[in-house]
Amino acid sequence: EKEKEMVSLAIGDSTNPSAPVAPVAPLANEKEKEMVVNAFEVEGKIDYNKLVDDFGSKLIDKELLARIEKLTVGRGTVPFLHRFLRRDIFFSHRDMTKICDCLENNESKNS
Repeated sequence: EKEKEMVSLAIGDSTNPSAPVAPVAPLANEKEKEMVVNAFEVEGKIDYNKLVDDFGSKLIDKELLARIEKLTVGRGTVPFLHRFLRRDIFFSHRDMTKICDCLENNESKNS
């Protein structure tokens, strides 16, 4: 496995397998693995803005967060905004603005 991570340069007689070897830095393309995110794996350096673009979602901004809080906190058994929303763990959405619009207009899915 270590051989895959580093490129080695033989010093001295290249036909001699016991010749000393000096490590060289990993190649640039090996160092920066391409981001892979799917249902089965997450690899490479994650670019969250690229994820948002690739999945067709939108970032949750402060205005939307305020709308969600206004529509949920204090209703039923919701004492405060969910901690994942407060901590930006949930950072993007699809159609949350439509859901907020429906709730603000007292519309149900059957109307």
